[in-house]
Amino acid sequence: MTRRAWQSLSAAAATLGIVAGCGLPVQTRVQGVDTAWLETAFAKGRDVVRVAVDYKDAGVLTKLADAGMDVWGVDEAAKRAFGTLTKGQLGVVKGLGINVQPAPDRLRTFNNFDKGYHTYDTMLADLKSLAAKGDQIAELVDLGPTYETIKGKADRRIWGLHIRKGDAADKPGVVFLACHHAREIATPEVALGVAKMLVDGYGKDPEVTAAVENRDIWVVPMVNPDGHARAAKGEDWRKNTDPETSLVNVFWGAYGPGVDLNRNYAYHWGEGGASTRPDDPTYRGKAAGSEPEVQAVMKLVSSRKFTYLMTYHSFSNLILWPWGYTDDPPPDGRLPAIGKKLGQLSGYKPQQSKDLYRTSGDTTDWAFGQQGILSYTTEMGSWGDGFDPPYSRVATFWKESEPGARYLLKTADNPGAVFGPEVKVAADGRVTAPDGATVEAFVDRPAAPGTGSKIAGKLPTTGGKRLVYVRARVGNGPWGPTEVAWSR
Repeated sequence: MTRRAWQSLSAAAATLGIVAGCGLPVQTRVQGVDTAWLETAFAKGRDVVRVAVDYKDAGVLTKLADAGMDVWGVDEAAKRAFGTLTKGQLGVVKGLGINVQPAPDRLRTFNNFDKGYHTYDTMLADLKSLAAKGDQIAELVDLGPTYETIKGKADRRIWGLHIRKGDAADKPGVVFLACHHAREIATPEVALGVAKMLVDGYGKDPEVTAAVENRDIWVVPMVNPDGHARAAKGEDWRKNTDPETSLVNVFWGAYGPGVDLNRNYAYHWGEGGASTRPDDPTYRGKAAGSEPEVQAVMKLVSSRKFTYLMTYHSFSNLILWPWGYTDDPPPDGRLPAIGKKLGQLSGYKPQQSKDLYRTSGDTTDWAFGQQGILSYTTEMGSWGDGFDPPYSRVATFWKESEPGARYLLKTADNPGAVFGPEVKVAADGRVTAPDGATVEAFVDRPAAPGTGSKIAGKLPTTGGKRLVYVRARVGNGPWGPTEVAWSR
């Protein structure tokens, strides 16, 4: 079927009251809602129109997402979402009776790909350099081929940098993922920032040194290399590039072929917030875990003992946690408590994923629901940043994201520490804790809570540069996070 024929069919379907992906009748007129400008745009042959949509709650966004709207991000304070609409989705907007305006001109979505952003090749070169520089603690691991590689169209792999000291089989694990969505070009930069922090800081930064020696850490900066290659050429590309997802594979509509990798995971796959249409941006795929990129992540994550998973996305200045597929709260109080801490550290708004809008087949729902991993999404950047911020903004995103990455590494042995008191260690070795707190210290390596040496106000003297681990609790309450410093 040709593109023009499909557009004619879509127009006819709209006339008959059929809306892509939902079955709601098209209303020709809704009081107070002006969509004439949209209809004019479509009448002039536009495939998609960039819009700003006012929404009152997550239910409205969920209905738009179910209809296949490409929801880019939100301005939570203004209750405004940004994205694109097709002619077939116009009826949903009318049926909901919501205000829709042209997206602001300064919303950056079409990638200029500033100098400084990594391509697949430069990312791989940097990972190889880090593995060589940190050859005692870092190993570059091939996690599997991309779709295009399997089909002989490219030579790209999903790469993970494994960072640890010695045997890490029984150490608490943390995995950092980025670039499920190709156009979110700042996210690989932050993941690479985690890798560089760990390799460059080992032996110099006490907190980093402690993490490398006591954790099993994986960094996967580019889950979607095939899609990223298209984004690097300036395309507004979200999905991977797998066209073999339907019996109809000639015409792919305004959004192109491919599967939304963040709707393809094998947990409550195919429910709300994921489209059944291959031409929609949130297309879920032909089966749960059908895509090789998702298979690579699931294989890695299920093969290790991970405490935490962090996946970087853009944009909306949010910290999200499961569930996304249901309104039910997660059955682990640590999940929202740590999420709120991550929000405090980043300056982003923390909330359960479903409070944004309903999703299914999501990375974090799968990791928490199937693997029991405390899993989070960082949506970095505001609507003003969009998907293609100037590269100079990466430094800000890293400044906002680094404290959270460090917190996950610090508490991976005891996530419940989020409920305990925090201590501070000054450069001169002074230790500050809440009034009435018991403070304990360990030299070289931490041990079970309550088994350390009791200290009061100052780090122990060791006669050399050694790691000292300090934590506190009040009364019989939980022990708080462990702070690390060099002894004096």
